[in-house]
Amino acid sequence: MYRYAEVRSIDYELLRTAVTLSDAIYRLIIPLAMTDNYIVLRPSRSLFGGPLKALIVLDGIPLYSDGWSVVRTLPASEITSLTVLPGNQGYVRYGEAAQGGIIFVNTLSDDPNLMKLRTKWTLQNKKDNMLLPISIYRPYREFYCPTKFDNENDPAVQSRSTVFWDPEVYFNGKDPVKIKFNNLKHSGPVIITINGVSFNNLAGTGRASYQVSKINK
Repeated sequence: MYRYAEVRSIDYELLRTAVTLSDAIYRLIIPLAMTDNYIVLRPSRSLFGGPLKALIVLDGIPLYSDGWSVVRTLPASEITSLTVLPGNQGYVRYGEAAQGGIIFVNTLSDDPNLMKLRTKWTLQNKKDNMLLPISIYRPYREFYCPTKFDNENDPAVQSRSTVFWDPEVYFNGKDPVKIKFNNLKHSGPVIITINGVSFNNLAGTGRASYQVSKINK
């Protein structure tokens, strides 16, 4: 999901020799601010907004409230991996709380308080009623975007009804998303169906169509 983002993961040897989680984070990135209650990874891009706090995702569970105060006291020896996403690419999955970046912390801790967090499927963000993120669509690409050569020479491609399928398209709610694909050789209507899930887990669908005219050679 974040392969095009500036994701930083700490080498295990550096993680193993870190004294605290704060120490490990400083080995990855120099945060703009770090207190006992929150971390700010980068300056806000808005002239009117205040600093954006980083979202803590612990063992796959987003901690929308007091995340840093929960994990900052974890011994580095109990942390198996640490990844920092300083950009806002996590917005599409975790909502507005991820606009200040995300710190992913994975552990093997048997702390009973952390066990409760891992298994407590309750409302975590009262502002927009966001529940825990779920994956509705299979992440595997079932179809593909054939090349112009495939369109012109592969009978299997020319006869199939679906010529493009990409489950990894993300929309941040502001900027338009451009999708590019080749038309088949035959003329006629092309119907585009878009299925998606919003950051607060609401499923939706949309359709568009256009006409391909026959071109005389």
